[in-house]
Amino acid sequence: MTRNARGANVRCPYSKNEPFIIESWAGSGSEPERILRARERAIKVSEYLIDKFELKPNYVAIMPMNAVESADGHSRDGIGLVLFAPKPSLK
Repeated sequence: MTRNARGANVRCPYSKNEPFIIESWAGSGSEPERILRARERAIKVSEYLIDKFELKPNYVAIMPMNAVESADGHSRDGIGLVLFAPKPSLK
């Protein structure tokens, strides 16, 4: 159990024995700048999550993404977390 920014207890439904991917986008600048900023952002998030939740570093991967414009003309800017749920046990 850990606490969120507001001080409330939060349970992490994620198993520390499952792979975890941090996707990251940066929405402005040239393509190389966006990818570099997305990579830097993903590294910072991975370091924070590994430390905060005591995750196994070799189970956490980063995936910097090239932000492309959506139909409304806005570029994606942020992160996405990809969790792999454990396989259900067969009984």
